[in-house]
Amino acid sequence: MHIVVILALLAVGGTSHATPPRENKREGINRTLVGTKKTRLRNGLYLRQQKWRWTLPGHPRGTSPSARVHERGRVKVIRRYTPRSNSTLVEQLVVIRPVKQPRTDAEYAEFARDHLQRKIEKLSLAPVDRAELARGAMRGMMGVFDRHSMYFSPDQWDQFDKQSQGTEVGVGIALPTRGTLRVEKCPRSSPGYRAGVRRGDRLLAVDGKPVKTFDEAYPLVTGVAGSKVRLTISRASKTIEVEITRAAFNSNPVRSRLTPDGLGYLRLNEFTEGAASDVQKSLAKLERRNRGPLRGLVLDLRNNPGGMLPEALTLLNQFVPRGTLVTLRGRDGELQETHRADPARASHPKLPLAVLINRNSASASELVSGALRDHGRALLLGEQSHGKGTTQSALMLEDGSGIKITTARYHLPGGATPDGAGITPDVSTAEARRLVRARAKGRPRVADYLAEEAFARLRASSTGEP
Repeated sequence: MHIVVILALLAVGGTSHATPPRENKREGINRTLVGTKKTRLRNGLYLRQQKWRWTLPGHPRGTSPSARVHERGRVKVIRRYTPRSNSTLVEQLVVIRPVKQPRTDAEYAEFARDHLQRKIEKLSLAPVDRAELARGAMRGMMGVFDRHSMYFSPDQWDQFDKQSQGTEVGVGIALPTRGTLRVEKCPRSSPGYRAGVRRGDRLLAVDGKPVKTFDEAYPLVTGVAGSKVRLTISRASKTIEVEITRAAFNSNPVRSRLTPDGLGYLRLNEFTEGAASDVQKSLAKLERRNRGPLRGLVLDLRNNPGGMLPEALTLLNQFVPRGTLVTLRGRDGELQETHRADPARASHPKLPLAVLINRNSASASELVSGALRDHGRALLLGEQSHGKGTTQSALMLEDGSGIKITTARYHLPGGATPDGAGITPDVSTAEARRLVRARAKGRPRVADYLAEEAFARLRASSTGEP
């Protein structure tokens, strides 16, 4: 049990005396606090030294050492009196009691708000900004949870909100709000990608100024359309400088193409706002170019980090006419929500599908690919996916900042969750490469083995070939 030791040294002025003084009850006694010193010891012990000056008139000389011990429940008080001279008496007070530890949530909140804040304001070398101190505390609170839960400063929230909407003005790179400044996303349509920035690059400096945190980099990277910025990045042990002209761009373009034999290819970069609608429009455009329904579709979700759950569900419903799309379970596995398909919204319920995934396909990408396979609607090709099977809720706070916190784990129609394990494809990248090369027989090298194998599988399924 933690204990506190309080040691009081009392200097007593006046004549010597035979008996110890009574505790402030004797008439004529004056007790004055001269000084206090508190020292932290090991194992949670504290030593408090108090020096008092006493005036004790009328006490005889010739006092001798003595002690009094009082037991008050779990508290022990020991008083020892020792004469130093004819005019001085030293009183040693030892109090042994348990240390008061915060036990309830309210006590811990009070400790952080009052005690800790006072200590920081008193001891900090740098000036203390209470607003920044509060934001640091909130950032620490969110850091207690998983890595997908986080606090956003007002500037960070503004960037997060714009990315969710799919339209931005700037260089078009997404940086993590904590940790190493590696580019998490750089859409092909962005000014940054056109200037040579790629996903995985490490940002070292902006306009020659070194940056190590998001808060340092964000105000330097952002700016008005038409202005220029110079980024210093590191890639494969090489340092590269790129100059970028900031511009407005759509961070979520849907790329599509049509093969001569009526197969469609559609690549979705992220499930931002309007993504499902963009997919629907692209499908309609491919069908117009094909002058009829498609024979099959390759849906490319490689390097798609996920995004908004409603967009993923709307896209799924285009291909799945009935049944469960996803089940959300919260703390201790309790059921939160079950989303089912609406037959009226299934625009392509019988279109043959092949879905491409890799290790960077996460969250909503895993939900879409896994649910399509569980319903027997798609063949999966590529690599083991990332393994993020949780959903987050985003909330803007009154001061313009915001939080994102994990609120549920999702389960696919078959009951499994990709969280932690990811999704295993039906055809691996290595197998696709081997099969394509075996069929090539000296023909020119194929640029994308995985997409080529997906097209081959769709052709075979539409003609009934094995």
